[in-house]
Amino acid sequence: RILVFLVLVVATALTSVGLYYFIDQKDAAKFEEQFQEDATKILSAMGASIDKTLSAADAFVAGVTSQAASTNQSWPFVVIPNFSVRAGKIRSLSNAVVVNIYPLVLAQQRKEWESYTASHNQWVEESLDMQEL
Repeated sequence: RILVFLVLVVATALTSVGLYYFIDQKDAAKFEEQFQEDATKILSAMGASIDKTLSAADAFVAGVTSQAASTNQSWPFVVIPNFSVRAGKIRSLSNAVVVNIYPLVLAQQRKEWESYTASHNQWVEESLDMQEL
Protein backbone atom coordinates (compact mmCIF):
# COMPACT_ATOMS: atom_id res chain seq x y z
CA ARG A 1 0.00 0.00 0.00
CA ILE A 2 2.74 2.43 0.83
CA LEU A 3 4.43 1.69 -2.48
CA VAL A 4 1.22 2.40 -4.40
CA PHE A 5 0.73 5.57 -2.39
CA LEU A 6 4.29 6.76 -3.15
CA VAL A 7 3.88 5.95 -6.84
CA LEU A 8 0.65 7.94 -6.95
CA VAL A 9 2.23 10.91 -5.11
CA VAL A 10 5.26 10.90 -7.43
CA ALA A 11 3.04 10.56 -10.52
CA THR A 12 0.85 13.44 -9.30
CA ALA A 13 3.89 15.63 -8.58
CA LEU A 14 5.47 14.90 -11.96
CA THR A 15 2.20 15.56 -13.76
CA SER A 16 1.74 18.85 -11.89
CA VAL A 17 5.28 20.04 -12.58
CA GLY A 18 5.07 18.99 -16.24
CA LEU A 19 1.72 20.72 -16.69
CA TYR A 20 3.07 23.88 -15.01
CA TYR A 21 6.06 24.08 -17.36
CA PHE A 22 3.91 23.38 -20.41
CA ILE A 23 1.43 26.14 -19.51
CA ASP A 24 4.28 28.51 -18.56
CA GLN A 25 5.95 28.02 -21.95
CA LYS A 26 2.65 28.52 -23.75
CA ASP A 27 1.92 31.72 -21.79
CA ALA A 28 5.40 33.07 -22.48
CA ALA A 29 5.01 32.40 -26.21
CA LYS A 30 1.57 34.04 -26.19
CA PHE A 31 2.96 37.06 -24.32
CA GLU A 32 5.83 37.50 -26.78
CA GLU A 33 3.47 37.23 -29.74
CA GLN A 34 1.10 39.83 -28.25
CA PHE A 35 4.05 42.08 -27.39
CA GLN A 36 5.31 41.94 -30.99
CA GLU A 37 1.85 42.75 -32.35
CA ASP A 38 1.44 45.70 -29.99
CA ALA A 39 4.95 47.00 -30.72
CA THR A 40 4.24 46.82 -34.46
CA LYS A 41 0.99 48.76 -34.00
CA ILE A 42 2.71 51.44 -31.92
CA LEU A 43 5.56 51.87 -34.39
CA SER A 44 3.11 52.00 -37.28
CA ALA A 45 1.06 54.69 -35.54
CA MET A 46 4.20 56.68 -34.72
CA GLY A 47 5.37 56.44 -38.32
CA ALA A 48 1.99 57.64 -39.58
CA SER A 49 2.07 60.54 -37.11
CA ILE A 50 5.57 61.54 -38.19
CA ASP A 51 4.57 61.32 -41.86
CA LYS A 52 1.52 63.50 -41.19
CA THR A 53 3.58 66.06 -39.28
CA LEU A 54 6.32 66.26 -41.90
CA SER A 55 3.81 66.44 -44.73
CA ALA A 56 1.99 69.31 -43.02
CA ALA A 57 5.26 71.13 -42.40
CA ASP A 58 6.34 70.58 -46.00
CA ALA A 59 3.05 71.96 -47.32
CA PHE A 60 3.36 74.98 -45.04
CA VAL A 61 6.92 75.74 -46.09
CA ALA A 62 6.08 75.26 -49.77
CA GLY A 63 3.14 77.65 -49.41
CA VAL A 64 5.22 80.29 -47.65
CA THR A 65 8.02 80.02 -50.20
CA SER A 66 5.56 80.13 -53.08
CA GLN A 67 3.85 83.19 -51.59
CA ALA A 68 7.19 84.97 -51.28
CA ALA A 69 8.19 84.11 -54.85
CA SER A 70 4.84 85.07 -56.39
CA THR A 71 4.90 88.50 -54.72
CA ASN A 72 8.55 89.18 -55.65
CA GLN A 73 9.65 89.26 -52.02
CA SER A 74 13.08 88.02 -51.03
CA TRP A 75 14.13 86.59 -47.70
CA PRO A 76 14.24 87.82 -45.05
CA PHE A 77 12.01 90.67 -46.25
CA VAL A 78 8.84 88.61 -46.58
CA VAL A 79 5.38 89.17 -45.13
CA ILE A 80 3.03 86.21 -45.28
CA PRO A 81 -0.64 87.24 -45.39
CA ASN A 82 -2.88 85.44 -42.90
CA PHE A 83 0.14 83.93 -41.21
CA SER A 84 -1.78 83.28 -38.00
CA VAL A 85 -4.41 81.26 -39.88
CA ARG A 86 -1.81 79.27 -41.78
CA ALA A 87 0.29 78.71 -38.68
CA GLY A 88 -2.80 77.69 -36.71
CA LYS A 89 -3.67 75.06 -39.29
CA ILE A 90 -0.18 73.56 -39.38
CA ARG A 91 -0.02 73.71 -35.59
CA SER A 92 -3.20 71.67 -35.22
CA LEU A 93 -2.21 69.20 -37.96
CA SER A 94 1.23 68.61 -36.51
CA ASN A 95 0.28 68.82 -32.82
CA ALA A 96 2.94 71.51 -32.43
CA VAL A 97 2.91 73.94 -29.54
CA VAL A 98 4.19 76.89 -31.59
CA VAL A 99 4.77 77.56 -35.28
CA ASN A 100 7.17 80.35 -36.05
CA ILE A 101 9.54 81.55 -38.75
CA TYR A 102 13.00 82.75 -37.82
CA PRO A 103 14.56 84.44 -40.85
CA LEU A 104 18.32 84.66 -41.10
CA VAL A 105 19.28 88.33 -41.10
CA LEU A 106 22.87 89.00 -42.01
CA ALA A 107 24.82 91.74 -40.22
CA GLN A 108 24.82 93.97 -43.31
CA GLN A 109 20.99 93.63 -43.54
CA ARG A 110 20.29 94.50 -39.92
CA LYS A 111 19.45 98.22 -40.28
CA GLU A 112 17.28 97.56 -43.33
CA TRP A 113 15.62 94.65 -41.47
CA GLU A 114 14.83 96.79 -38.45
CA SER A 115 13.29 99.46 -40.67
CA TYR A 116 11.35 96.84 -42.62
CA THR A 117 9.92 95.15 -39.53
CA ALA A 118 8.93 98.49 -38.01
CA SER A 119 6.97 99.41 -41.13
CA HIS A 120 5.49 95.93 -41.74
CA ASN A 121 4.16 95.00 -38.32
CA GLN A 122 0.42 95.28 -39.00
CA TRP A 123 0.20 91.48 -39.11
CA VAL A 124 0.82 91.37 -35.36
CA GLU A 125 -2.43 93.21 -34.60
CA GLU A 126 -4.27 91.13 -37.21
CA SER A 127 -3.00 87.95 -35.58
CA LEU A 128 -3.98 89.09 -32.10
CA ASP A 129 -7.45 90.03 -33.37
CA MET A 130 -7.76 86.63 -35.03
CA GLN A 131 -6.83 84.84 -31.81
CA GLU A 132 -9.55 86.71 -29.91
CA LEU A 133 -12.24 85.34 -32.26
